[in-house]
Amino acid sequence: MPTPAEGFVTVSFEIKYDESCSFVNPALTEAYAYWKGQCRGNTSMPTRGDVHPKGMRPFIKHVSIVDVRTDERGGFSYFVRLAGSEVERVLGRRSGKMLLDGVPEDQVPRWQTPFDRVRESGRPLRGFGRLMFQGKIWLNNENLWAPLGDDGKVTGMFCAFAATTGNDAE
Repeated sequence: MPTPAEGFVTVSFEIKYDESCSFVNPALTEAYAYWKGQCRGNTSMPTRGDVHPKGMRPFIKHVSIVDVRTDERGGFSYFVRLAGSEVERVLGRRSGKMLLDGVPEDQVPRWQTPFDRVRESGRPLRGFGRLMFQGKIWLNNENLWAPLGDDGKVTGMFCAFAATTGNDAE
């Protein structure tokens, strides 16, 4: 007689990070190429003035513009100024909200860690894994967190890109 675990696939909810930014989703590949193409001269990241909606038209539904906020104790938080239509279709209304609004306490590191890593390093980052929000665990998620700044320093804003696909058994 088979055991209850036979025939079931073990699902990992770990987010994996890839600093080489080797994307699977074509929209994110295009978004990363656009972000890199906006870096002027020797700069390691574009400024906010270098990125424009017109240039992001092919993938704009995957874009979020996120502000970095500093509190009086020097702590950081993130405000979603604008979230693309695909982001909001999957996650619900995110525009005009703090990044962590509505995020369960046990999921806070999944949401905040990549922003902190990019803010500290000043380099873009790819993340991928199973979506773990609002019970939508059947969705795979791939992300690009890309800083905006001057002189190689993040100046308070990110472009974040997210693409989600259905999941066949792993």
